[in-house]
Amino acid sequence: MGNCGERTDSVDRDPQRPPVRAGWICLIAAWALFLIPIPGLGLIGWALNLAGFIISIIVMVKGRVGAGVAQMVCALTASPIIYFIGLGILGHFLWPRPMIHRLWI
Repeated sequence: MGNCGERTDSVDRDPQRPPVRAGWICLIAAWALFLIPIPGLGLIGWALNLAGFIISIIVMVKGRVGAGVAQMVCALTASPIIYFIGLGILGHFLWPRPMIHRLWI
């Protein structure tokens, strides 16, 4: 009877719950922007990557060290790799390929 008027579901009621999902969403969105071959989207991707990095620090401070370290490692290692893959995709669409069949004429 002491819980009169209080909700018993604690799904989003914990103020100390680390934002693990938000960090992964930022990183995945950044990686998607890195791979889209439109000039300038990489800068928005780097801003989201920075947000994911900062969220990973918050996640570690709030007690989920494993998830925070995983996000930080992905932000620092996987993001540059995906960015350079995206630069290759962009270069494929921007620069013309050599016409090999004209070399033999």
